[in-house]
Parts: sequence; structure tokens; C-alpha cells
Amino acid sequence: MSSFVLKTIMSTQLKKRVFFTFLFGLGYFFLVAALSYYLLPDGFLLQKNNATMGWDALTNPFGEMVLILAYNSFSYIVLVLLNQYPYPYRKPFFTISFLVMFTLLTWQGITIGTFSFTQAVYFVPDLTTRLFRNFDLLHRAALWELCGQLMFLASTARSAIAKEEDGQLSFFKAFKQFKLSKAEKLALISAVLMVIVAAIVEGMAIFKGV
Repeated sequence: MSSFVLKTIMSTQLKKRVFFTFLFGLGYFFLVAALSYYLLPDGFLLQKNNATMGWDALTNPFGEMVLILAYNSFSYIVLVLLNQYPYPYRKPFFTISFLVMFTLLTWQGITIGTFSFTQAVYFVPDLTTRLFRNFDLLHRAALWELCGQLMFLASTARSAIAKEEDGQLSFFKAFKQFKLSKAEKLALISAVLMVIVAAIVEGMAIFKGV
């Protein structure tokens, strides 16, 4: 990552941090989706994620939502926990969670670009349709989930229990010293709400076969 990118996504100013995390995150996501559309075959990741197989057989939409929420929560918890650990010996300072987010964005981008969904489909759309269908926020959960992950990342990015002094990382503060500002707490709450909305939208989409 370039120095400019790291400085902006790890800024002490929350607004700046959120803006650039979303800018670079969404930009990278759509770039990967576009490249994978041209470079990889359709269904490249199909059935690679066996944990979600069979969810469309459930007959209770509430059960769908709970399963999706529980499954997706793992990545959010990992992001928050890894935000407590700076990447060692790296200037400017950034947390390990950004490497995890890079991996998640790559996987999600390839999934969209190669149309690698667990549900059977009989019409494979072109690239423009694959990308813009994600903005149907009432029926598609991809952007809700992605924005939730990015907001979790941005809201807790400066909460590391390690600290940097004079360019040197000092390991570690006590975990009880973990704290967020009021604005960061509000941002974290908004991330949780996005996660819940994503589970509701995806659960209903699977239940209705959208």
C-alpha cells in the first residue's frame, strides 16, 4: 500500500478515515469484479463456500436471516479484533485488519465478477448488469455487507491496544484501555445496523428466490 493510502485510511480524523476507506475499498472491489469478469471463467468460485450451501432450502425467512447474520458476523468480529494489532515494523502505521479486508474485497469482487453464487441461475448477465444490480439495495445485500465491513474497519482503525511513539511501536497497552470516541461509537452502531439490514435483505432474497 502506498504511503498516501495508509495515511488517509489511518487518519486520526474519523470523517477522513471513513471517506477514504470507502473510496479505496469500493473502488478496489469494483475493479476486481471487472478484471475477474474478463480474466476468469463464470462460476470460478461456485460451490467454494460450502458453509452457505443449502440455505435456500430453509422454509423460514427469519431462520435465513439469523443464519446469515451469524455467518457474516465472524468477519466483522475478526476485523475489530485485528484492528487492535498494528502491522509490525511498518511506517506509516496501519493495522493487520486492512490485510484481511483486502482479502475479503478480493473474494467478494471475484464472486460478483464471475457470478459465483450458490443459487442456480439460468441467465448470466453482462458486466454492467452484474455491477449495477448491486445497487438494488432492497433486493441485493452485497453493498450492505461490504459497507458494513468497511465501516467496522474505519470506526475502530485507531483503537489499537498497541501504540506508536516517535515512530516506534510499543506493544501492548492493556485491553481495558480499548476505547472509542463518541463519533466512532456512532459509526460502529451504523456498521451494526448495516449488518442487520444486509441479513434481512439477503434472507428475504433467498427465501423469495430473487
